[in-house]
Amino acid sequence: MEEKAVKIRRARVKDVPAVVPLWQEMMDFHAALDAWRFRPADDGASYWEEAVAGWLDDENCCAFVADAGDRLVGYIIGWVRQPVPIFEPGVYGLVSDMCVAADCRQRGIGRRLFEALKTWFRERDASHVSLQVAVTNPVSQAFWRSVGCEDYMDHLWYTL
Repeated sequence: MEEKAVKIRRARVKDVPAVVPLWQEMMDFHAALDAWRFRPADDGASYWEEAVAGWLDDENCCAFVADAGDRLVGYIIGWVRQPVPIFEPGVYGLVSDMCVAADCRQRGIGRRLFEALKTWFRERDASHVSLQVAVTNPVSQAFWRSVGCEDYMDHLWYTL
């Protein structure tokens, strides 16, 4: 599949069922890296599908998909957020989800998805982008660093 054959566009509610297998692929990948922390509930995919369909109606949320014509091969979901008033700067973008199908990686699709979302964030006067990446996921760590992300804060876990 050529990169040019993949169109990046805003996601629509009718796209959500086609995005669920990508979400499941991402969850399975993470579960293989860290089965203790990435354990979707039995009905996790159904819940996620319903949630995303609702998010697309939220003016503070935006999702883009990578459309290869015969299937969706990637997606990214972002939110415009404001920190509590004790912090500057104000509005920022939050990437909550992103996945590119395993057989379509290393073709620039993830970068194009992120570029589309960054444009949307800028249009809403966001000053920066925040996201979380599993420390057990070297593929995603490398991707996000390659697009200019840098360490900011460690997100820690304590098992009770």
